Amino acid sequence: PEYAVNASPDRGEVIHPKQPQIRIAATYFFGGEVAVRGGSASQHCRAAAFRPPGLGPDWRVGTALDAATVDSGTIDLMDAAGKAAGTVTRRSPGRLQFVAPPLDPHGDPLRCVVSVSIADASYQRIGAETGYLQHPARYYLAAQIPKGTLEAGDALVLPVRAVTPEGQRVAAAGVKAQIEYRHDERIFVMKNGQRVFDRVEEQRDALPLCPLSLTAE
Repeated sequence: PEYAVNASPDRGEVIHPKQPQIRIAATYFFGGEVAVRGGSASQHCRAAAFRPPGLGPDWRVGTALDAATVDSGTIDLMDAAGKAAGTVTRRSPGRLQFVAPPLDPHGDPLRCVVSVSIADASYQRIGAETGYLQHPARYYLAAQIPKGTLEAGDALVLPVRAVTPEGQRVAAAGVKAQIEYRHDERIFVMKNGQRVFDRVEEQRDALPLCPLSLTAE
């Protein structure tokens, strides 16, 4: 008989190293649960942009996203005898639950897609997908973009906040700001005893680290 498979996380967002529970339900179209005899799952994650709520468009969060992806490989949900394997729990004949594969520490938010494939007694396989977002830490650092142009001798005022994924400001110690001055420099070379222009190179001058102690207000 034809049946459908549904997969969903118990939480749509988690903070590393926590992982959500993935819940699977296999049901016949005419009603009733499918007796699951086999199954597998895989996970594919990639960096995703994230902005905590409450920050205006002039606030920057995070750095350039890492283009690398993270794949878990295939995970067996059932053993050869049809019993739940690993972190899998059989809640009923057609309902399984397992912990999403762990992820190594990372600096970007990761959007993960979990794909499952479930087999019934006839070994007909039906698949489903679900997803979740994993935050790299319990808060993000946000900096407000300076307005206008600074002239020589002007003071740079750079507002910085620590903000939870829900948008709440929190205190954070041990934060350091690194400011880098980038400018173009004309490069000259000697030719036939004369100094002549050759090219323009970008120069980067790092200023001393500035320690910050961020407050919740």
